[in-house]
Amino acid sequence: MKKLFLILAAAVVLSSVAVADKSRFYEGGKVIDTMYVDSEDGLRARDFPSLKSARLCSLPHRLPVKVVAVGREETIDGMTAPWVEILLPCHEWRGSEAEFGWVFGGYLSKEIPEFIAPRNAKELENYLQFAVPVISNELFPGLENKTGCGYPYFFFYKKHTFLSILDMGLDFENFTEGSYECTSKDSVTITYAVGAKLKTLELKFYNIQEESFCVSSVSGDSEGLRILFSGYISDNVFNHLVYSFIGNKFYFKENHSSVYGKLGIEYGADCSGVSDLERQYHDYWNPIMAEHQKKADEMK
Repeated sequence: MKKLFLILAAAVVLSSVAVADKSRFYEGGKVIDTMYVDSEDGLRARDFPSLKSARLCSLPHRLPVKVVAVGREETIDGMTAPWVEILLPCHEWRGSEAEFGWVFGGYLSKEIPEFIAPRNAKELENYLQFAVPVISNELFPGLENKTGCGYPYFFFYKKHTFLSILDMGLDFENFTEGSYECTSKDSVTITYAVGAKLKTLELKFYNIQEESFCVSSVSGDSEGLRILFSGYISDNVFNHLVYSFIGNKFYFKENHSSVYGKLGIEYGADCSGVSDLERQYHDYWNPIMAEHQKKADEMK
């Protein structure tokens, strides 16, 4: 009898843990809109809620993700949690249509994980993909364009691609593309072409904060960063550029909500607290989430 009681007690505890864990994904009876990757090793998104399914992409630590549906529970790495369907970051889409994937909810958090400054080159690479730079024009004397902006912004993307923009206007006319390599916890070497020649610059960072960083020094040849390109930026690079802004709550809510409003909604940016966008956000996403949740329930 005692043994039976212990078994039943254990079952109740395990059941309560599973239910309690699943409740993390709801607030006020509704699915939480935005959660954060809580895994320093990153989190793989898959095309089906199973470890055996195909991998779609890898999501870095602390990345905000738009939750679409909550699926069946599973125990992985000693954690019991549901699989969660998310909107993939727009720069992972293969075209202009939104794409979705599944992640294990044990590695998602309602609160953004504590920020830890990069400790090595790999962590710096992950960090730079989702931080907005703060540049001093004193670092690039004489580097000007037709708008009078005297210094470039650098944005870093997956597959070691960087984009340097001189004009932050919506036309995105003035830019230089190239490749980069993180060489330490606070240094990056960028390479870009000027005609048939390759040029290199080393950027040294300081004051690496949660959502922005500063460039403290530049060494190398800055020739070519003043070149004006008129025309084409790939959809992937453009989407990543926009995503780096709308994923940053301060910049999106305070500075760019009117500019990136429609894109922010479609890309799943957290619009809570932005009165003119929050209603539009829910009007857009509620029907989509209801449809995806219905499909998720049918999988169980």
